[in-house]
Amino acid sequence: MIFGPTHGQEEWNFHNLLTVFAGYEMDFATKLTISCSFQMYLSYVFTAIPSYLLIMASLDRMFISSSNVQIRQRSNKRFALLIIILICIFWILFHLHAFFFSEIQLVYGVRLSCTTCSGIPSSFISYYGLINAIIPTTLMSLFEIQTLRNTVKSLLMNISLL
Repeated sequence: MIFGPTHGQEEWNFHNLLTVFAGYEMDFATKLTISCSFQMYLSYVFTAIPSYLLIMASLDRMFISSSNVQIRQRSNKRFALLIIILICIFWILFHLHAFFFSEIQLVYGVRLSCTTCSGIPSSFISYYGLINAIIPTTLMSLFEIQTLRNTVKSLLMNISLL
């Protein structure tokens, strides 16, 4: 169903629409270079931002669980909003390469596909993909380990007070 009722109004569901287009092989990214570039750029940006926002959520948990008052004070709405804005701006600017170095190529001589230009841009994307898989996992793990340490330390302090 492409349209779905929400509070008495019709709502456009783009995911369903894109699924219908894909089923009929109507991939707009392979029709125009600008749509290919835009789709490639948005896919990189909207893939990176959530990962790093989750890292910041882990960092915030680490801040809030700290026994140090100065560190706990970092966990506030103003700081969170600043970090969210900085993360979004960084990834929006960082992934501009995807907009400029994407092209429509014939894959296996059978079908068109929106891909990264071969050469240095393609190598960069390969290394970036590897690094982008390692950094978020590592940072989230480190922050969560510190959060657990802070929590255990707090529990031990509470038990010793009893």
